Amino acid sequence: MESRTKRFVITVVILAVVGGLGALWVNLYPDFLWFEMVDYKPVFTKILGTKIFVGAVVGVCYLTILLINLLLIYRFTPAHLSPAFMGGTEFAGGTSSDPGATRKMIYGGLTLLAILFSILMGYTASDRWEIYLRFFNSDELVFPAATSISVEGTIDANEIPVSQLELQAKNIKVGDPVNVQIDGTNQEARVEAILENAIRLNTNVQIEPGQKAFFASPARDPIFKKDVAFYVFEMPLWRYICGTLFGIFMLVTIFATVIYFFHGLITGDTSQFRFRPPFNVKAHLFTLVGVTLLCRAWNYQFVMYDLLYASNNIVRGGGGYAAIQARLPVLNIMLWLTILC
Repeated sequence: MESRTKRFVITVVILAVVGGLGALWVNLYPDFLWFEMVDYKPVFTKILGTKIFVGAVVGVCYLTILLINLLLIYRFTPAHLSPAFMGGTEFAGGTSSDPGATRKMIYGGLTLLAILFSILMGYTASDRWEIYLRFFNSDELVFPAATSISVEGTIDANEIPVSQLELQAKNIKVGDPVNVQIDGTNQEARVEAILENAIRLNTNVQIEPGQKAFFASPARDPIFKKDVAFYVFEMPLWRYICGTLFGIFMLVTIFATVIYFFHGLITGDTSQFRFRPPFNVKAHLFTLVGVTLLCRAWNYQFVMYDLLYASNNIVRGGGGYAAIQARLPVLNIMLWLTILC
C-alpha cells in the first residue's frame, strides 16, 4: 500500500511539473516570437530574467519564514493534543523504533505544503517585475517643477526672486540642481542658499525686461518633502514588500496560535481560558505579533502618502484641508500606537 501511495504521489508530482512547464512555455513562446520579430529580443530577456529573479527571491523568503516557524512549532509542541479540547490525542504512532513517525509525517506534509505555497507565491510575485525595474533604474530620474521668474527690471546677479509661497510649495533645498531657461536658452546652476524671497545660485543669471524666464527644480510634495520620483518609482516596491511581509506574518501568527491552542500551550491543559503559555511559546507568539504590528505600522505610512492622491467633489487633485489637518494626524497617532503596542 505504501509503495502504491509513493508511486501515486510521484506520478502526480511529475504530471504537475510537466503541466506547469507546458503552460509556462505556452505563455512565453508567443512573447518571445513577437519580441524577436520587432527586434527587441534583449527586452524580452531582461523581462524574463527579472521575473525569474523576483519570483525566486519572494519564493525563498516565503519558504524561509514558513520553515523557520514550522521548525519552532515542532520543537515547542508536545506529541499529543490537549486533553481539554481533543481528548489528548497522541501523535506518537509508528513503531517502537520510531515512536514519532506519525508526528513527523504530519509535519512533513506541512513542510511540503509550505514548499508548494512558496512556489505559488513566487510565481505570483513574478508579475511584479515592473516595479522592481522601476525601483532599481530610477537613480537619475528627476521630475522637474517649473517656477516662473517675474522680471521688473534687469537681473544680472546670482539671486532670483521667488515668492515664499513657491518656496514652501515646491520645497526647494540648498544643493538642488536648477535649469534656468531664458527665451529658450538653458543655463545649468545649483542652489547655494535659500533667502527670504529669493534663491541664490552658484552662477550669475542675466535676464532683461520682457524676456520669458523660468527655472526648473526637482519637484517635491509640500507635505512629506519627497521627490515625485519616489511615489512613481520607489514607493510601489516598498509597498509591495510591506504588504507581503504583513500577509505572511499574519498567516503564520494565526497558524501558530491555533496549533499551540490545540496542544494546550495557550491556556494550559484545562478548559479555563487563561493565557499562560510557556516562555518559549510566549516569546515565539509575541515576536510574530510584534513583527506583524510593525508591518501594519509601516503600512500606515503608505496610507499617509495616499492622502496626496485623495480627491473629492471640492478638491480634485491632492489632499484637501480635512485630509491634511484631520486624517493625517490621526494616521500618525495610529502609526505610533501600533509601534508602541
